[in-house]
Amino acid sequence: GGTRERLEQIIAETPEWRPATGRELIQRFEEIFKRYIVAPEGVALVGALYAFMSHCFESFSWIGYLAFLSPAESCGKSHAADIVGWASARPGAGPARFLRV
Repeated sequence: GGTRERLEQIIAETPEWRPATGRELIQRFEEIFKRYIVAPEGVALVGALYAFMSHCFESFSWIGYLAFLSPAESCGKSHAADIVGWASARPGAGPARFLRV
């Protein structure tokens, strides 16, 4: 129902797509993590780095486990692990399967 001129105008006004940098991806992850989880400073960054590492974990000779621990029950440990898992590669098959503690 539109016109060719309108389509050309939309194309001209649309900014050119560029992939996000690693820094931008980490910042976005930290923003999402902090929106849902209250945790000490640095936890969101560690979660982001772990999730990103899961996309290339076969390149490493070994990897560490990520564990969310707390003396209190029902404080959001599983939710934090879920957020990291959502950003991880193959959360049921790779290193992210060890997130739940």
